[in-house]
Amino acid sequence: MTADTRNGFAGRTTVLSGAGGGIGMEMSKRILADGGTLVAVDRNEEALQRLEGVLGKQDRLITRAVDVSDEAACATLAEFVKARCGRLDVLINNAGFFPVHKFEELTYAQWRDVMAINLDSVFLMTKSLLPLIKPIGRGRIVNIGSSSVFNAPAFHPDYVAAKSGVIGLSRCMANEFGKYGITVNVVSPGLTDTPGTRNVFGLEAVAARAATRPLGRTQVAHDVIGTIAFLVSDDAAFVTGQMINVDGGAIFH
Repeated sequence: MTADTRNGFAGRTTVLSGAGGGIGMEMSKRILADGGTLVAVDRNEEALQRLEGVLGKQDRLITRAVDVSDEAACATLAEFVKARCGRLDVLINNAGFFPVHKFEELTYAQWRDVMAINLDSVFLMTKSLLPLIKPIGRGRIVNIGSSSVFNAPAFHPDYVAAKSGVIGLSRCMANEFGKYGITVNVVSPGLTDTPGTRNVFGLEAVAARAATRPLGRTQVAHDVIGTIAFLVSDDAAFVTGQMINVDGGAIFH
């Protein structure tokens, strides 16, 4: 039987950061359902335990507690993936942190923390894992951005700056990695109903965003998964250096 080349995960190994969060959980389900091997990464061990509780322990699910903003930790992860899997086909940089900070009260330490998790981690994870992706000849890197880069909401200067940096970094990487057959793209969700956004913004604010969308409903984590799966598939083999906004039409650009 001929493999379905539209399925980018089947028979392939994916590293997913922020795997224990709302979008990460849904992405993990999709990767395993599609027949892929998943190295699920999160700095929160309890989140990984919850992930295993939902997905069940299985041979194709490997969990690793890693601080993706730490250079040494990312290098150690790369060594582990090489020893355990031998190769890497897909990297999804999904780890994110979006606290509320008024600019005048924002400290440099807080700024650096947000930058480290949202932007530095994309550099560090890609830098460490690229040697495992290059030999494949059809590697896929998907970085998770944010539609907030378009409307730049108040009280998120550090987060918006970091996610804007992710777009620029991704485009530079797309230019450099194309010769290895690697595509690099960004998927930017709108405000999504996850435990994390509820904790930061509250359920009412998340629900109110539905009124700003032509599709007229609250965005959930599953809404983002299909776009990521497309970019990983062979159907998207000629798509690179792009940013795809997935927010139900709240922002046109």
